[in-house]
Amino acid sequence: MKERSGPIKYTNLLFNVTDEGIAIVTLNHPEKLNALNDLLLESLNNVLDKINADDNVRVVLLLGAGKSFSTGFDISPGQKSKEATETQQWEEMNFAAKVVTRIRDLPQPTLAAVQGYCLGAGHTLAHSCDLIIAGEDAKFGEPEIRHVAPTPAPILPFVMPMRQAYWLYYTGDTINAKTALELSMINRVVPTDRLEDESLKVAKRIATVPPFASQMMKKSIQVAYNNMGYSKTLEDHLMIRQIQTLTPDVTEREMLTEIRETQGFQAFLDARDGPFNDDVSSEPPNQEAE
Repeated sequence: MKERSGPIKYTNLLFNVTDEGIAIVTLNHPEKLNALNDLLLESLNNVLDKINADDNVRVVLLLGAGKSFSTGFDISPGQKSKEATETQQWEEMNFAAKVVTRIRDLPQPTLAAVQGYCLGAGHTLAHSCDLIIAGEDAKFGEPEIRHVAPTPAPILPFVMPMRQAYWLYYTGDTINAKTALELSMINRVVPTDRLEDESLKVAKRIATVPPFASQMMKKSIQVAYNNMGYSKTLEDHLMIRQIQTLTPDVTEREMLTEIRETQGFQAFLDARDGPFNDDVSSEPPNQEAE
């Protein structure tokens, strides 16, 4: 497939547009399983600005370099919050959550290709896309509840049966690609070594549709979900998220934070996930993200 321009390298992100009008965005921080740090999120936000303003883009394909799509926000020891004035605090505290859901608001159809771990904020990012194709090794989940961190957005009630959404949110368990397909969370499962090629085929198929038609169809679908409360849910969740984050003296959160900062990330994972390891399918990856 021809590229209209060569890949543009941002910090931890690659971006290019093909001659067919496919914008390919690649999370490019594979040494940390594409954990979403501040620099990557800034790059992603900038790229989404470019795509939103580019009339030549017909469809967006989101990839993750390496073995995993993304393991969520980078919560490795030593992470520091950005400095912000009092009037900037609200936007700054919500910036990361808004970026990982912002891809939904692009006018073009969007597709995520998921391999390996797709967890936490990475999970939210993938589910903010219109379509998801998964490799056979993909694992989906929201483990952040186990260390008292809020999900960026409660999207699962809009993409899967209610009881199963409660299960994943309450336990932090992961599920494999086959189960995700059975629950209608994703569109298709393909061999992992064919994931990018198969996803490009789907993107090219969508790009063949007249862009005006696909974008108007997307508007109508989004109206349907917004009328079911999608946008209001995400907006209200930002307030709940702030309350949870700013509530002091939460014993389990303080204990796990102390372990992470003083004993290291593996000790943090052991303390957080040890009580759940009776189920092999729920074991977390050994890396520095949520």
